[in-house]
Amino acid sequence: MANPSMTRTALLAAAAAMTLIAPAAVFADVITMTNGTQLSGAIDDSTARSATVMIRTSGGSMALPKSRIKSIEQESPAMDKVRLGDGLMQADRAAEALLEYQGALKIEPGLQAAKDGEAKALSETARTEAARKQAAVSTDAAKLDQVERLAKEKKFDEAYSLLKGMETGLSPDLKPRYDQLVRDGAYQWAVDSLDRQNPVKAVRLLEFVLRVDPQNEAARKKLVAIYEKDPTKLDKVIEANKDSTDPEEIARTGDALYRQQKYVEALETYKKVAAVPSVRTPQRMDRVRQALDHVHTDLARKGDYAGAIRVYKSMPALFPDLDPVMLARYECRLEASKTDMKDADAVIGLARYVESRGFTSNARDLYVKALELKPGQPAALESLNRLAAVDLGDLASLMNDAQYPLAVAKASEIARTYSMLPATVQQANAMAAQAKEMAAKMVAEAQRQAQLYAERGDTYYQQAQSYLSMYYSTETDTRVRVVSPKEETVKYLRLALTAWQYALQLDASTGSPLSFDLNRKVAEASSLLSRLSSTSVYMPRYELQ
Repeated sequence: MANPSMTRTALLAAAAAMTLIAPAAVFADVITMTNGTQLSGAIDDSTARSATVMIRTSGGSMALPKSRIKSIEQESPAMDKVRLGDGLMQADRAAEALLEYQGALKIEPGLQAAKDGEAKALSETARTEAARKQAAVSTDAAKLDQVERLAKEKKFDEAYSLLKGMETGLSPDLKPRYDQLVRDGAYQWAVDSLDRQNPVKAVRLLEFVLRVDPQNEAARKKLVAIYEKDPTKLDKVIEANKDSTDPEEIARTGDALYRQQKYVEALETYKKVAAVPSVRTPQRMDRVRQALDHVHTDLARKGDYAGAIRVYKSMPALFPDLDPVMLARYECRLEASKTDMKDADAVIGLARYVESRGFTSNARDLYVKALELKPGQPAALESLNRLAAVDLGDLASLMNDAQYPLAVAKASEIARTYSMLPATVQQANAMAAQAKEMAAKMVAEAQRQAQLYAERGDTYYQQAQSYLSMYYSTETDTRVRVVSPKEETVKYLRLALTAWQYALQLDASTGSPLSFDLNRKVAEASSLLSRLSSTSVYMPRYELQ
């Protein structure tokens, strides 16, 4: 059983504590203890008939044994809450006081004291919340200042950790600055990562920047530059540049498509910026030309000559000087694909078209085919005779230019090509015989001339040997002379070499040991000339009688 004196001491201490917590509180309910102490608060009516009475004060709730209570004075429950609220307000506990006033108004909605208390509690609560928010803003602003300093010092890990801790509970007033620091910090961190040769981390950071700030052009360009170096990321380059209006970026998209061997898409992309001089670099234009070649040759290989022609005709913007021969060839192939090659008249029509496009040899073959399909076909014979006349004219030109070996070859070709034209074959054979005769005469004359030049070279070489002997002689001539034996030797060696080399050009057989043996002579004379040229210059001797 508890010691009565100790229990009494505890009650007195609790009462004193309640008095210290809310010294100025005035409550509706008052309990007077047997020792004369009074406690003010709100009595819990459910405990009024029990052995222990519960009373709630601004300092808290406590249980008092009835045996220690002398008397109890109570007001209405609403006033109990008002009195308790007033005590809490005096203790700077406005939020708790507000609840008491609102509780009082629920009991007695018209109670003015409760209304006045509620207004004061609301005002104080608002003032306290504003002060708290201002303090939080000041704290967060200081943290953001620290983040900014850390970023300038390139301590990005620390800056990131500090920002991450501020994600929740941040003041709305500071949100724009926080977001800006996140974007700028991530971009700066990416640039620093590139400087440290860490592109993987840089890509991750730049992709984050673009997620939170899709309009960040600096981050997009930096990211694309990294992607361009990785063949596996070319799709990302194309995606990143898809909405760009910058000519260089459009051209880079074409480069990426080219590297992916998507030549059709690459050409269409290049054509968008074909008129911009700055993008027409030699390397890029070479790529465009290769892409063009890939596209039209692939279409032609598949038999789509119309497609090949369409692609080729779309290229003048890129290549104003594009060779028209390939276009003409595709047009001829397209025409051939629409021609019945078993119909002589249709084949003649194709031959005329092909000839008009500049492919005379192919046209001639088609005229021959038409004759094979329909022997004696007048139009084919007329066209072949016309072409044969042109070839015979070329043959005559070769004869006039004394190009007899070429004339022989040309005549043989004419006779073979126009075998169905007897008169043409006869004329070609006659000119071939004449060319062979003239060629034989030319060979004989060349051999005669070669012999003369070989002999002249021998004479020059003998003179060189004579001066060479004087150069090495130790005998003194008693006559005055100012001749340089060495220089004379060099001069005649060069003349000999010139004559021999021309003789070899006229007739290579003069180089044989069975002929003039000029190959050996040229080698020996060249060696001697080289030795003389490498020694010091000879100074003439002046000898007096």
